[in-house]
Amino acid sequence: ALSKKSSGGIFKYLDYTITHRDILPRKHPNIPYTCDASPEIVSQSGQSYKHSLEYNYKMNNSACNDRFNPTEGYDLHYNVELAGPPGDVGF
Repeated sequence: ALSKKSSGGIFKYLDYTITHRDILPRKHPNIPYTCDASPEIVSQSGQSYKHSLEYNYKMNNSACNDRFNPTEGYDLHYNVELAGPPGDVGF
């Protein structure tokens, strides 16, 4: 991950992640061969690989009057993640 702390408590970082995932839907408590999950979760169950690039920007209460008990100002956190080849998960 590449990270940079700007003046005033602003953090920016770029992260590249390779993840092996195994999604197991929850089984129904009374019917042993039935899943207790939505059809979308069941369709995505199984093993998959995710390669993603993520950008994060955090202000860390730098525009607030008090960092731990703010009464004025604003705070901003956002992240953008892009997943694609060479994995089998994309969004």
